[in-house]
Amino acid sequence: AITFCFLLGVSLGCKKSDPQLKTTAQETKTNNSANQSARMWVTGKQLYAVGTRGGSPNASLYKLAAPPSFLPAWYADFFVGGTPVTYVTGIAYTTDAIIISTGPGSSYANKILIYSTLPPFSTPTIVNCLGITDIEYNEYDGNLYGIRGNAQVVQINWTTGAVTVNLIPTIPTGCRITGLCNYNGLLTYCISDATSAPDTFYSYNPTSFYTTLPFSTDWGVGDGGMQYVGGWVIVTYNGLLKTVTGAGVSSAFSAIPGGPYFITDLTSS
Repeated sequence: AITFCFLLGVSLGCKKSDPQLKTTAQETKTNNSANQSARMWVTGKQLYAVGTRGGSPNASLYKLAAPPSFLPAWYADFFVGGTPVTYVTGIAYTTDAIIISTGPGSSYANKILIYSTLPPFSTPTIVNCLGITDIEYNEYDGNLYGIRGNAQVVQINWTTGAVTVNLIPTIPTGCRITGLCNYNGLLTYCISDATSAPDTFYSYNPTSFYTTLPFSTDWGVGDGGMQYVGGWVIVTYNGLLKTVTGAGVSSAFSAIPGGPYFITDLTSS
C-alpha cells in the first residue's frame, strides 16, 4: 500500500525578531516570486555537493554544472591538518565559510567544522554538535539550522555548537525528516518513508512558524541532499538526481553522470 506521510502539527521553538525577514505568508510569497532565481545559474553562483566517490569514506566537495547536465567536478577534500574528514552528513555555504557536519562514525565525530570558502580545506574551526544529519545556512536571518536525529529542525550556534529546537513535526512511524534547504526566507524539508511512494515536502518560516506544502514526490532512500535553485534539486545518497519546479512539478530520478557518487548534502553560493 502507498504510504503518505503528513505533517500533523508543530511545536514552536524560541522566536526571534528580525525586521528584515518577511513574517507573513503573503509577504514571503511575494518576496519569493521576485527572487526565485537570484541565487543560482547566474554569473558567480555555484551549486555544490558533498559526498564520497567509490568506496572511500573521505569527504569530497564537488561543483555541479548547471542544468540539465549537473555533471560533478571534484573541487577539494576536507581535512583537519593532514587527517581526512570522513562521513560528512551536511554542508552549508555562507559568504565567507563552508560549514560541514559529521556523524558518529566520522574521523571527527559529531562536529561542526567551519572552513574558509577557498581550499585547501585543512584548518577548520571545530565545535561539538551531536546528532546532526543535515545543515543549512539561512541567509535571510543569518542563522545556521540543522536536522537533529532525523526528527527535529534546530538552530545551531556555530560558536558553541549549542542547539535550540526550532520545529518538531509530527512524524508517522517509519518516516523521518531529511533534505533541509533554504527557500527564499523559508526552510524546506521532506518527511520520507524510505519507499518508492510519494513523500511530502514542506516549507516553514523559522521565525513565524507558519507552514506550507510545496509539493509531493518520492525522496528516494537514505539521507541525500536538497537545495532550492529557482526550483528544488534533490540528490539521493546512491547518486540519483531529480528536479522539482517552483510550481511543484517533479522529474523522474536519473543517475548523476560520472559516478558512483554517494552524496550526503547539497548547498549553493
